[in-house]
Amino acid sequence: MYIRYTALSLLFAFMSLSTGAAYSADNTIKVSKVDSPKKTAAPKEMDMSGMDMKNCPMMRKNVKHQGYIGSTAIISNEEFIWKVSPSTVPQPNKPVTLKFDFTWKKTGKPLTNLDIVHEKPCHLIVVSNDLKEFQHIHPDIKGPGKMAVTTTFPKAGQYKMYMQFTPKDDGEYTLAKDLQVGNAKTAKAVLKEDRSDKVVDGYTLKLPFFPEKAELETGLEVNIQKNGKDIDYVDSFLGAGGHGVMISDDLTQFLHIHPVLTMAEGVKYKSPILFKASVLKPGKYRAWMQFQIKDKMVIGIWDLVVQPNS
Repeated sequence: MYIRYTALSLLFAFMSLSTGAAYSADNTIKVSKVDSPKKTAAPKEMDMSGMDMKNCPMMRKNVKHQGYIGSTAIISNEEFIWKVSPSTVPQPNKPVTLKFDFTWKKTGKPLTNLDIVHEKPCHLIVVSNDLKEFQHIHPDIKGPGKMAVTTTFPKAGQYKMYMQFTPKDDGEYTLAKDLQVGNAKTAKAVLKEDRSDKVVDGYTLKLPFFPEKAELETGLEVNIQKNGKDIDYVDSFLGAGGHGVMISDDLTQFLHIHPVLTMAEGVKYKSPILFKASVLKPGKYRAWMQFQIKDKMVIGIWDLVVQPNS
């Protein structure tokens, strides 16, 4: 494994020179809310580095705060005031429109002028505190500092929202906020390492490689197979060959990762698909790896143990 870590580190270092559906992870996959997958246009050009630079402005160091795409996000709640309405508590299994208001704390001005990153101005990841429910959805811009999204929560309990956006001429920000649905409490996630193969809609998803140690510039690889063979027809989904989210069992560590390569022509990606995924802190993580294949969302869910780098 050390050799592969070193090789990947050299690959990422060399490249640095030149980013839905909702699912449950309790053995079965449950759909709680679906953003209908849509075919996306092929990127018109390929960055010379081969990295997903066009869609991922955080591949370079941020202007005002440090971080790289694929690294654990720094939660930036201190930068913004984030208000959520309606003030009434959402109820399970009933559609609700969540309205958000964002203002800069320093100036009191509304958040405006967001870059389009992976085809959207903002990405919202919502998970239940036990990490059994997952949504990757996209609020619409409704005015200066204002966003809204309609969704449905499959069960009552406590949830965590992670909002990501990138103001122009700035780096990507990630904010985190609690959300109560109904009046139930949710137990803390209990994760035990699970890297077994996953069979979803006739596809077998394998996880041969993942970040085993913290603080290393490394990666995560997913093999997608049909009838024992790697497929070569993974669609582009939100401007990438896949999207991955990793969240620690205590909800403090968050990653939103994307494939290393951007296709120059066409919208198809070939398995295996390599993601850049550098974890800053050791611990237990749940990973949701999303792929769009023949207009259907396919996801592999694994529980990972990341060891200290010692």
